[in-house]
Amino acid sequence: MKFVLSLQEWVLNEKSRNRRDVLNIIENMRYTLNEHLFKYYLMPYSIDRNHWFDEIKSAFLGKIARYKWHNKLFIAENYYEILFIEYFKSETNYENKFEEILTDYNSEYIISYNIEDFKKRCDLFYRKVCSDLANGQYNKDIDISEIIKVFDI
Repeated sequence: MKFVLSLQEWVLNEKSRNRRDVLNIIENMRYTLNEHLFKYYLMPYSIDRNHWFDEIKSAFLGKIARYKWHNKLFIAENYYEILFIEYFKSETNYENKFEEILTDYNSEYIISYNIEDFKKRCDLFYRKVCSDLANGQYNKDIDISEIIKVFDI
């Protein structure tokens, strides 16, 4: 009986740990993902825009779509909370990084922008993407070109 209880405890801990590990991986990826979205939005005429698009699509969202915990996906609200709400809830988190991006890139490509406009566009983007992630419909071959158009000026 003691062995059965220990086994049950181990299974519960293992399940929690895996879910926590997946959450940590996704949380760590959200910074670079949002920075790439900002660059994509900020510099619509940059020669790097296709590169940022590919990384957003495959390197970040494609990887996030593969992460499951015990063959389960998160619900859309979980993805949305992790990728959008948590990232933008503290202004110092993103504003400092965005200022750094502005100084790192050539100003000839940078458009005038409004951070609230960017956040609204991110909201629209993440609502669709998070729904696809939760439904298991997001994969590396999916065409997100329609979804990402919310960042076009």
